[in-house]
Amino acid sequence: MTTILLSIILVSGYLFTINALPLRYRFKRSEGWGAYFFVAAWGIGFFIVSWTICSVLSCLDVPEKLALWLGLDQAVGAKVMPFTDDKTHITLSQQMATWSVFTMFLAFTAGKIVKKWYDKDTRKHAALIKAAKGNPIEELMIEASLTAFAVKITMKSRKVYIGWVRKPALEHGKLDYISLIPLLSGARSEDEHRVKFFTNYHNHYQNSGVYSGTSRIGMDQYRVVLPVGEIDNASLFDLTTYANFNKTLEIPTVK
Repeated sequence: MTTILLSIILVSGYLFTINALPLRYRFKRSEGWGAYFFVAAWGIGFFIVSWTICSVLSCLDVPEKLALWLGLDQAVGAKVMPFTDDKTHITLSQQMATWSVFTMFLAFTAGKIVKKWYDKDTRKHAALIKAAKGNPIEELMIEASLTAFAVKITMKSRKVYIGWVRKPALEHGKLDYISLIPLLSGARSEDEHRVKFFTNYHNHYQNSGVYSGTSRIGMDQYRVVLPVGEIDNASLFDLTTYANFNKTLEIPTVK
């Protein structure tokens, strides 16, 4: 019986956390026993709430009234709720089954309600920004994707990319890769570590009709996927500001 109860608690907690956006973000980043305890804590909460609701309904004779309305024996309704004078093994099993099913239903429904609440982009983004606090890379990428601000990413290989971040799906798990629509790419010199650009994607988009939509290839087809583990540093990027700091450098003209 203890094993069954524990299973119901874990399943209920999982059904809620996997649907509730902020909690799913935290759950996906939990490891080992931390993930079990995180899910179990919510499952216990729903288990208690479920028992309370079932008990109140039982005290108000709701099961008996429902059974009568359905044309069934009132005793049938009394046997499926926690409060009853009948304490036989069969009755207890029926009560436990009702309690368990209602617990999972409650957790699943609550999770779907929370998920629906965060369907609106502003709420979803605010929740992700709050959840990502403490992880500078994820915070930066969320900010860049929401503000349509370009970022400059330097890889450990000294390769440099400047571009727009496609909205990272952080709610589905840890951010292992970043999808970038490149504007410029180049590399840092080995001695001075200054950036020299080799490819101007912006001019290509403009000249080939990607921006205007006349090209058969969309901008998304030029995306570059970068592993987060290979990023050396990253920052928001503004060309005018960059030019003011690097007046002696030749850089591509980008509007």
